[in-house]
Amino acid sequence: MPDTTYRLPNLYGFATKELDQDATLAYILDWARPEIGKDAEPDSHDGRMHRLGRALLRALVRSHPAEDLRIWSPEKATDIKVTPQKKRIDVRVDIKTSDGDLILLIEDKTFTKERKGQIEGYVKETERQHPSSRIIPVYVKTGNESPHHLNDRLSVEECGIFRRGDLLRVLDAHPQTGNRIVEEFRAYWHGFDEETRSYAGKTPSGWTWRQCEGYYADLERGLEADNIHAWWHPDTIKNFGTLLHLFCDKVHRPSDGMNVRIQVRCNGKGSHELAVQAFRDKAMTDSATLHRLFGEYTQDADLLGSDAHLDKPGSLYPGAWPRLAIVRFDGGQEGRGSYLALDRDGRVNLKRTVEHIVRVYRFLEEATRRIGRRHSLMKSVATNIDKARAEGRLPGWESDNDGDPINRIRLHRTGHWTQERFNGVWLNLWEPSVFLGIEWPRGSQVPQTEMKAWFAEALSKSPEAKRGGRRGKWTTYWPVEVCRIREVGGWDDEERERFASEQAERLIALAAAIDRAEGRIP
Repeated sequence: MPDTTYRLPNLYGFATKELDQDATLAYILDWARPEIGKDAEPDSHDGRMHRLGRALLRALVRSHPAEDLRIWSPEKATDIKVTPQKKRIDVRVDIKTSDGDLILLIEDKTFTKERKGQIEGYVKETERQHPSSRIIPVYVKTGNESPHHLNDRLSVEECGIFRRGDLLRVLDAHPQTGNRIVEEFRAYWHGFDEETRSYAGKTPSGWTWRQCEGYYADLERGLEADNIHAWWHPDTIKNFGTLLHLFCDKVHRPSDGMNVRIQVRCNGKGSHELAVQAFRDKAMTDSATLHRLFGEYTQDADLLGSDAHLDKPGSLYPGAWPRLAIVRFDGGQEGRGSYLALDRDGRVNLKRTVEHIVRVYRFLEEATRRIGRRHSLMKSVATNIDKARAEGRLPGWESDNDGDPINRIRLHRTGHWTQERFNGVWLNLWEPSVFLGIEWPRGSQVPQTEMKAWFAEALSKSPEAKRGGRRGKWTTYWPVEVCRIREVGGWDDEERERFASEQAERLIALAAAIDRAEGRIP
């Protein structure tokens, strides 16, 4: 195209529909017909367009993952027929060769995505109509789309993927076609590509939606280099509008079936946020669970580093994919900025920003492991108590005078004591500590002074600071802090099992003391 001092019109600035691109691809591919190559002069317009058409056809077929197609050449074709919009297929290319017939099915997308089962349906219908032909589906995407999201969503496993970069490589290899349609098509997508990548030269507050897509594409590649699977896509949320989301793989919590994952989102208008989502597959998560999880993860928040903070996202609203926390890093005008790492000129530092996200992801992995160890502590204590009961070391548990079972021991993973009349002992993961306690109903005839004395005696060889008695709605309780919750998360299996055995023996001894005082056992 000639050099000018003014901007030339470009057809594809107006012809922005997928049908326009379908027609352009079909137009270029139609130049690959063998008879054109036989009759056209090599250096003529027709000869150059014939070579471009064959190059595009070759690249499309070779994009398919089948090994034998990676070396396929259009020179094998004896006849080529290009048909756009046949039975809802964007572009169909029937190729006859001496080795058999091929049918190339092109599903062409600019800014939309494949509908559920779309390509699969086209392949099955074509196979039914042409059982002796080899069907080659190819997904062409010239707009921006996450590679991981695309690979996870395609309805057929064996499908070629042909992206904007692949198309431009073919067009750039044939720059002198002299064809105005081809040149404008190439110029349009080069401009689109340049705008997508131009986010690096602007401050994040001024990024357009397309520049945000370019940033997310680079984030995805950067996280993949750290072995973190991520994907991004736009989504519309009620009361928030359309947002661009990037997600990392979930971290599963076997202790309660919950999952946590990173959610990075922006609105294309300068708002950028890194959040942690908590969810249970195919189920709603209530506010009480979110508050419990937030407390559990803030116990280990120092693992993030002194410059990173877990903040509540306003209120912890229930939902299918609720946000658990907002992660902010020091910096910015208000001290705690967003997760973005910026250079002095206010532009994003991609490498450091990826490091921030990786740090949050590794924190979720390690904190979840520690939380799992804390929860397994209570399971280990329960196992030791069940074993003692089976051995007959808790005879007072059998039944009271009315034949009802007596339960002198309670274990709580989270939360507080129950608002019931309870006469016994308990172990509680009550943030930020593990507490051992003894409890009796208000107005109980059992001498409270003696109960406190027994409790103190049972713990006389321990260095823990004893807490004074407290009154609940129905009971009075006497808690003792035996360790910090964070300590449990850092122990290995042997340390945790030893501690669980020690606490189980304490509970058993105290429960037996109460039974002995009430005359249940000698």
